[in-house]
Amino acid sequence: MAHFISYVEKNATNIRDDLNIQPSDKLIALSTCVDAATNGRALIIGRLTK
Repeated sequence: MAHFISYVEKNATNIRDDLNIQPSDKLIALSTCVDAATNGRALIIGRLTK
């Protein structure tokens, strides 16, 4: 998980740095198509809290 978090932090075009994601957190990822400089894809990653 730590490698994934590091990859996202390095490659994200928009990121909130106040979330303090930990390797033990449960994450969910949603993908959609957009017209953007991200090869037409947008990935939204969130932390599950319940």
